Amino acid sequence: MGQRRFLLADGSRTELDYGQAWATIGEDSVVTIVVFGRNDGPSLLGAYTLEGLSLAVDPVEQRLVPAQLIMY
Repeated sequence: MGQRRFLLADGSRTELDYGQAWATIGEDSVVTIVVFGRNDGPSLLGAYTLEGLSLAVDPVEQRLVPAQLIMY
């Protein structure tokens, strides 16, 4: 879809391609925005996708759990 500028955790800035893709976890699927990083970089599941799938991170048990969605 294009490119966007990002601030990385180490403080550096970069421009990366982004687009859309299907994300599926279990029986749930959603079209989400994805950012295409370096081939040797980690795969990350972002907040946008987690919310789309109604999931949250349980940092203690290190797993994904169902989330209650809030509508403002």
